[in-house]
Amino acid sequence: MTDKKLTDVELIQLIDHMKDKEIITRLNLRRNKIRNRGVKALAEFITKHDSTLTEINLNRNLITQDGVQALLNAIHGTIRFSDIKIGYGNKSTPE
Repeated sequence: MTDKKLTDVELIQLIDHMKDKEIITRLNLRRNKIRNRGVKALAEFITKHDSTLTEINLNRNLITQDGVQALLNAIHGTIRFSDIKIGYGNKSTPE
């Protein structure tokens, strides 16, 4: 899913499709147009529906500290994640 220009709406559609499938272990969403709304939906998915995801790459999107915090809250206390990339190229100021 790298470089596909995915937006929040498309990420939310993807998340809806992934619910209860428990087949995805890696999610590479690098270099898209994902914002806080999409990351918050991903965080909710991790909290309520996912048990297999171990790697997420969200580098080079349009995510602010608010979205990062939502993701960190979702993965807090889980030990299954081995790699989460969210820093490079994301926004540091509010939307």
